[in-house]
Amino acid sequence: MARSAMITLGGDLRVGRIGYGAMRLTGPNLWGEYADRDGGIALLRQAVEAGVTLIDTADVYGPHTNELLIREALLPYPEHLVIATKGGFVRGGPVGPRPTLIDAIGNATYLRQCAYLSARRLGVERIDLYYLHSGRAKDASFEDQVGTLAELRQLGLIRQGGGARGGPRSGRCLCAVAAGITHGAGLTFRHWRAGGGPSRAGAHCVPARRDHLADHARLATGTIA
Repeated sequence: MARSAMITLGGDLRVGRIGYGAMRLTGPNLWGEYADRDGGIALLRQAVEAGVTLIDTADVYGPHTNELLIREALLPYPEHLVIATKGGFVRGGPVGPRPTLIDAIGNATYLRQCAYLSARRLGVERIDLYYLHSGRAKDASFEDQVGTLAELRQLGLIRQGGGARGGPRSGRCLCAVAAGITHGAGLTFRHWRAGGGPSRAGAHCVPARRDHLADHARLATGTIA
């Protein structure tokens, strides 16, 4: 992959601008194992062979089966490959095309368990990039949830932390809290809704869908206030 197509996340993770989101390598409605397991393994390997350097997953995809599939396909991971996963969501079952039985849990004990179990499923001692999947949990403040990510980073369980499904207010808060705890470590955002916040605070945005790309570009060029 050309050098011009690379970006740096969190100060030390060099990845291509186009990664691979593995969410759909699950069962119907993101529940259970992917039906064509061999095909899923082949696809993940082909993505890496084609130059993909960032693969995105989450513990809630399956749940758990997506991380396990990535491990089976790619472990031992190539030195240049970054695996990003997420924690903080729980599902109550395979309900509908967009599950309604889904909730966010943010207390420190649960988030720590999420990270440790994701590391175990992925077969790593340290997760390259770990996202707070929601931040909207009602059992812990947003600041406390980010503080838990900072603690996990200090423990060496995660290399870099970030937030998914961000917005202007939460983005500024995440940058401020993390900077205070981890001395200015870079943060990475996924599903970013444009509006200010992270780029101006030195963080990074990772658009997750086509409809996020235009907002991300406008934010990067300063055309969104």
